[in-house]
Amino acid sequence: MLKRKTNFGNSRNIQIVDLRRHWHHITFILTAALTFQCKTKLITYNTIQNKTIQRNIWKE
Repeated sequence: MLKRKTNFGNSRNIQIVDLRRHWHHITFILTAALTFQCKTKLITYNTIQNKTIQRNIWKE
C-alpha cells in the first residue's frame, strides 16, 4: 500500500515537471496559432484591397 501511494505521488510530481518542462512548447504553439490567424486576416484584407484596386483600374 505504501509503495502505491509513493508511486501515485511521484506520478503527480512528474506531471507537474513535464508541464514546467514543456511550457515553452505550449506557448510556441499558441503564438504560432495567433500569428497564423493574423496572417490569414491580413491576406484576406490584402486580397480585398487588390480587388478594389483592380476594379478602379478597369473603371479608368
